[in-house]
Amino acid sequence: MRFHQNSPFMDYRDNLILAALVEIDHLERLRASSFSLSNALGSFREPEVLLDLVNQLAYNAIDRLVPEMIAKMVQEELEEMPIDTGELDAVLKKPIGSALQMFLR
Repeated sequence: MRFHQNSPFMDYRDNLILAALVEIDHLERLRASSFSLSNALGSFREPEVLLDLVNQLAYNAIDRLVPEMIAKMVQEELEEMPIDTGELDAVLKKPIGSALQMFLR
């Protein structure tokens, strides 16, 4: 699932955030099925920890979502300017239809 991009070199941060949020959603659903997993993942509900997790998962998604020729630049940018709460909120406020574009691999 990805947001539409006019160019593969623009709007990649939104897609990195979306990929991280999809993975976090998956963790939340797994967490509901296991008490021990729920305890282990409990700290991720704290805002600072959650934002850190979003940044880590977004960083790991760079290889899948960003063209190889700019991947290093995107990694450096994400290290220097991590995803913040405002950027996360902006992605969450986008219409769901914007993110329902499925790509077959």
